[in-house]
Amino acid sequence: MVRVDPEESDALLDLPGVSTVVMRGRPTHNWVRARGDDVATDDGLAVWIERGLGVIRRLPPRS
Repeated sequence: MVRVDPEESDALLDLPGVSTVVMRGRPTHNWVRARGDDVATDDGLAVWIERGLGVIRRLPPRS
């Protein structure tokens, strides 16, 4: 499960093994679930980790 930029989520959902995360019965627009070959290797997993960190780095600080 990775937090993504909502503007990129539609494109990411076109990738194999990627689906929308459903929270409390509702689909989210900024979380996706990546499964399969995309996360099976260290390099593949690193891509998704960086993608999620990129979103988190742009968030305003919490007070």
